[in-house]
Amino acid sequence: MRKGMQTTDFHLYERGFKSRTDDWKITSIEKLKNIDKYLMKNKDIEVWLDSGDFFHTTHQGTKLINSVIKTFKNFKRQDIFPIIAIAGNHITKRNAEKFIGESGLKTLESCGYIKIVEDPHIGKYGDRKIMMNHISVVPEPVIWEHSTYKEIDEMSSVDYFLCSHEHTPQPVTTVGTTTFIAPGSLSRGTGSEKNHYRDPAIAVFTLEGKKEVEYVPIMKDSFPFVEKSVSVDIEANSSALVDKINNVWNDYEKSSMDFTKIVEHFRNSDDSFDNNVLNYCLDVKERLE
Repeated sequence: MRKGMQTTDFHLYERGFKSRTDDWKITSIEKLKNIDKYLMKNKDIEVWLDSGDFFHTTHQGTKLINSVIKTFKNFKRQDIFPIIAIAGNHITKRNAEKFIGESGLKTLESCGYIKIVEDPHIGKYGDRKIMMNHISVVPEPVIWEHSTYKEIDEMSSVDYFLCSHEHTPQPVTTVGTTTFIAPGSLSRGTGSEKNHYRDPAIAVFTLEGKKEVEYVPIMKDSFPFVEKSVSVDIEANSSALVDKINNVWNDYEKSSMDFTKIVEHFRNSDDSFDNNVLNYCLDVKERLE
C-alpha cells in the first residue's frame, strides 16, 4: 500500500525555552533520527510532506544548519528526499519573496533535501489530491483569524488537507469529501500544561485505495520541563483556572491578534477571569520572547 507522511511545525531552533530542562536542539535532531528509523521500517512511505515552520525563524546559525544537513546525509532512506515543504509564517514573516531566499530552508533546498513549494500547495500524490496551507484551519469558528473545515471543503476539491500552524493535535476528521489531518507540532516548545504529556507525532496516510490515517508518536521522552513551573503551581490550587489560563495562552500563541485584545476578550466574557490569569500569561509571554 502506497503511503505518504506529514510533519509540521518542527520549529527547529538553536535555543530552547527556559521552561525546558533538556537541550532542545539535541532533542529535535533525535526526532529526525527517529523519523528515519520509522521510515526504514515502513518503506511503503514514498513521500514526505512538511506543512510549514520547519525552522523557528528565517535565519539560523551555521551549527544548527550543519547538524540538520549531517543528520539528513546519514539518513538510510535517502530516497525520501526531497521533502516537499511550504515555508510557514515563522520563516516568511508574511513576505515570502523576501525571506525564503535568505532562510535555512533555502540552504536545505540547495543541498537537495527539501523542495520548497508555494503556499498554498495542491499536489497529486499517488491517487490522492493533497493540499497544504499554513494557516489556522479549525473544526469550528474561533476568535482569531482562521478558516473552518467546512469552508476549506467547499473551496477546494481535495482528498486530504494537511493542517498546520495550530500546534495542538486534532482528531482525523472528514467533512464533505475532504479528510483533515492535524498531528500537531513536532515541537512541544514550552511547559504549558497541554505540552506536558503530549507525544510529538507524524501523520501517515494512504495514497491509494481506502483512506486511512494514523498519528505515529515519534518521541516518547521523559518530562523535559521544569518540575515546578507557574502552571503546575496554579494547578495545585485550581484545575479550572489552569484550563482558563491555557486557553488564553493557546489563543495568543496561534493568533495574529494582539495579546492584550485576547486577554480583554476573555476578561469581558467571564467575570471570574482575574489578574492571576493575566499575570500568568504575561509571564509566559515574557519567557518566550
